Amino acid sequence: MTRKAHLVSDYLEDLPGIILDQVGIVEEFVAGKPGIYALYTDNRLYYVGLATNLKARLKQHQKDRHSGAWDRFSVYLTTHDEHLKDLESLLLRVTRKPEGNRQNGKFRGASNQSSELHRRYKLFQEEEFKEIFNLQEKPAKSKKAPLNPMETRSGPFALRGLHKGKTFKALLLKDGSVRLGSWVFTSLSAAASHVTKHPTNGRWFWHIKSTEGDWVRLKLI
Repeated sequence: MTRKAHLVSDYLEDLPGIILDQVGIVEEFVAGKPGIYALYTDNRLYYVGLATNLKARLKQHQKDRHSGAWDRFSVYLTTHDEHLKDLESLLLRVTRKPEGNRQNGKFRGASNQSSELHRRYKLFQEEEFKEIFNLQEKPAKSKKAPLNPMETRSGPFALRGLHKGKTFKALLLKDGSVRLGSWVFTSLSAAASHVTKHPTNGRWFWHIKSTEGDWVRLKLI
């Protein structure tokens, strides 16, 4: 069985800064090695950084603009320096940029999906509003809408939904809730969103068998 490679090989945490002045104590652990380090002042995170030579960088911070601003440190040695910049950026963003850092972390080649999330959620809210107030668009008069089985039966009704090539089966209960496996959701959209992992309009996602025997979107009947 092949063992998975580890990113972090060794680490030292919560060490006093003055130990760096003791020749030979820390060198054998960090000299010439890459990794991530954190500087603290009064047990509060002050600065996060990366280095391909941790010992040299820590000694540098005893003399540069950070001198006197920190009194303890931690180091995390990595097996390679390929993703050091991304690691540093991740820590800066998770910690909301410690006071000693001047820039926020930036991810190379990564896409910020916030705008797309906002767009989807806005569509989701609009569809929910239409569903609540029965404002869905009516089928064109030139096309005959599938017969609605809910007009002739009281339920429950079998539902089908397709997502990423997989068919999901559910039941629309008499009270309007949806049973999906062992889960019961209060609305069609809540059940659909559980499947897709993002806001999804239930009347668009779920299909129901019409009185003609065809599976059609609930939105179309």
